[in-house]
Amino acid sequence: MNFIKKYFSHLIFISFIIFFVSVFESTDEIDSKLKNEIEQDKDFSIAKVKDKGKYYIKYIYYYDNKKYTGSSDKGDEKLIGKFFIVELSKKKPELSILRIDKEIKDSAKIANSGFRKKTLDEILEMK
Repeated sequence: MNFIKKYFSHLIFISFIIFFVSVFESTDEIDSKLKNEIEQDKDFSIAKVKDKGKYYIKYIYYYDNKKYTGSSDKGDEKLIGKFFIVELSKKKPELSILRIDKEIKDSAKIANSGFRKKTLDEILEMK
C-alpha cells in the first residue's frame, strides 16, 4: 500500500505524458495522410482568411466555381482579410492546406480566383 501511495503521482505524470505523445502522433499521422492525398492530384487556388478561433484560423476558397472552407492551426489575427495560396486535391477539393508563407497581393489574381467585392451569398446573408 505504501508503494502505491509513494509512486501514484509518478504514475499519473507518466500516463499524462503518454497520452499527449499519442495525441501528437495521431495528428501528425492525419496531417501526413492529408498531404499525401493532396500530393497525388495537386492543384492550387487562392484563399482568404476569414476568422480566428481559439486554436485555428478559418479560410475560404473557390475551386471550379464552388466555395469551400478550410481551417489551419497555423496563423493569428494579423492574417484575417489577407489572401494566400491554398494547395488542394483535384479529386477532393475540400481537402486543402493553407500556405501562409505565400501571400497574394495581386488584385487581378484574387478576382480571377472567385473573389469579388461582395459575392451574391454575402449580399443575401446581409438581408
